[in-house]
Amino acid sequence: MLDKLDVARALREIGALLQFKGESPFKVRAYEKGSAAVEAISEDLGRLIEEERLTQVPGIGGSLASVITEMVQTGRSGLLEKLKAELPPGVLELSQVPGLSPKRIEALHDALGIQSVEELKEACLAGRVRGVKGFGAKTEQSLLEGIARMGTREERALLADALLVAEPLLAHLRACPAAAEAELAGEVRRFCETVLDAQLVVATDDPEAVLDHAARFPRVTRVQGRAAGRCDLHLAGDVRASVHAVPPAHYPSALLHLTGSEAHLGELAAVAEERGLELGPSGLWAVEGKKKRRTVPVESEEAIYAELGLDPVPPELREGDGEVEEARREGRAKRAPGAFDDLITLEDIQGMTHCHTVYSDGNDT
Repeated sequence: MLDKLDVARALREIGALLQFKGESPFKVRAYEKGSAAVEAISEDLGRLIEEERLTQVPGIGGSLASVITEMVQTGRSGLLEKLKAELPPGVLELSQVPGLSPKRIEALHDALGIQSVEELKEACLAGRVRGVKGFGAKTEQSLLEGIARMGTREERALLADALLVAEPLLAHLRACPAAAEAELAGEVRRFCETVLDAQLVVATDDPEAVLDHAARFPRVTRVQGRAAGRCDLHLAGDVRASVHAVPPAHYPSALLHLTGSEAHLGELAAVAEERGLELGPSGLWAVEGKKKRRTVPVESEEAIYAELGLDPVPPELREGDGEVEEARREGRAKRAPGAFDDLITLEDIQGMTHCHTVYSDGNDT
């Protein structure tokens, strides 16, 4: 019997193959939504099917439920097998190469039997691709350059997709008895449009218990690595996450460092040095000699900014783009109570523009 993650992966693959074939975007999206819905199910998938409650799950309709039921009960999907039989092997992998259309992938498969990016690279290097009708030496070189870019491209996730799994993971961590505090950090907390991964910080006196608890999060597809005070996870939806378990006394500094961009942290370090302080991931210290320093107790990020003579900088602005200078208290025109009270919030939004693109029915709007 397939488990829910196997089913979710199969549904995503069906959606991708349908998209490759040029099927309706709505049909493709139905399988993508169905995959996410299956990943989010907390109950036993087999029991939902036995009790005929699968269609009660948001995002799963009758036709999708039939596909899921077949996979759970038989361990296979007739639809997936049919799609794979209709398309050249390796189409999803090869479709990631810039410049490779479905027709070109089919031509390469028919002429050279190419089924993977590695085989394509070898054929290009050997000069065999230029001999295929519709290809030439320039195309061959362009494909090699595209493959090289693929190797260096960061796999980033949309913020909305990352939040779908990062926020439930945060709730899961906060429910751990060993966790005193927990918060999102990194690009997710800064609300960057795309994120490399989700960073989470937990204050605890028992880091191993917290990391064990993190690894048991239902949407973890695999534990990628674990070291002292840190656990790297791969989550459903191809989102990566790192959980940092730190002593409570280090929590404010750790949260600050794991949230801010490198440029923002560099500016904070410079301000600290001006004031005879040293700021690090595990604390704030007053430098009292070449080899002597005294710990400055801080209970929050706001307290750290205060020790630096700065107004607290909202996480969304910690990019090293002039916000530290704006936060300086000395010589700044009086504005009560802080420098960042004019940020746009959800409460400021009065409405939105609704429009359709030409990918659906927007030709006449």
